Amino acid sequence: MPSAAPPAPSRTRAPAMSVEDRRSAIVATAVPLFLEGGLAVRTRQVAEAAGIAEGTLFRAFADKEDLVDAVIAAAIDPAPIDEALDAIDRDLPLEQRLAAAADVLRDRVTTYHKVMALAGAAPAGRLKPGEAPEHLPRLEALIEPDADRLRLSPREVAHLLRGLVVASVHPSFHPGAPRPSDAIVDLLLHGVARTEGR
Repeated sequence: MPSAAPPAPSRTRAPAMSVEDRRSAIVATAVPLFLEGGLAVRTRQVAEAAGIAEGTLFRAFADKEDLVDAVIAAAIDPAPIDEALDAIDRDLPLEQRLAAAADVLRDRVTTYHKVMALAGAAPAGRLKPGEAPEHLPRLEALIEPDADRLRLSPREVAHLLRGLVVASVHPSFHPGAPRPSDAIVDLLLHGVARTEGR
């Protein structure tokens, strides 16, 4: 008696979710894919990475443009960087607080450059000038406890820190390897002049 053929594998259905929850889950998967691959990323790749059928993706998004809009909005959402800056231990020495802030800013600047490249490749109007979020109040709060050590106000120091991070990460400003965060902070606090013991 011939053995019975093995049953055909059943197709896994995506778990039931609200449309908003499904959109959020897809966007969370899509953000790193689009930031690394740009508009060359296909919706099929996003669906496969999210573990869903492409049809499920298109029940959450009208089209690829709709998905890219959501990816850009998620990538420039200020909440994660605000939370990361707020999480820096205020009891650390100033140099360590600033280095931790520079790490956060470095990630943000790198992401923002990728978003600008993605938005620039996409139809105009997705990302408007001035949409980069401001984080100066949080940087100022990190610097304020040591304001009496500084010749400039915490706000000015925050501006300079942000500017140095941008200059150290963006290849057009700093063509070599990006300067480490602790080196950025050393430059900010001590300048470029040689001093005794340094």
